Amino acid sequence: MLVCTETITLVQQEESVESDTYRCTVIDGVSWYNRAKVVLQEHGLTALRETKIRIPEQVLPPGVFPQEGDFVVRGATSEITQIAELADYEAIRVMAVGDNRRGRLSHVLVIGQ
Repeated sequence: MLVCTETITLVQQEESVESDTYRCTVIDGVSWYNRAKVVLQEHGLTALRETKIRIPEQVLPPGVFPQEGDFVVRGATSEITQIAELADYEAIRVMAVGDNRRGRLSHVLVIGQ
């Protein structure tokens, strides 16, 4: 597997009747890889940054699993009170999650922008 030396914070929204709150889970020992990507859209080509994060199964906290729509912050943060605060961090929105927890290099793959 890739070198897993990064720390991330998984930010998951917990909806309630009164207001939304965000649960932050710090995970150590993951890989973070950015790549430039060009996509054809309605009005021409657009450059995007795609991020792939691999979380080895052994560092995934019990009861925590990334979902589409969650956010991932590069580094550790203990509290997010509103999504606008993510602008202060290198953060992505989770677009896809791959469960690769079988086989020799078991991990969870998170893809986002």
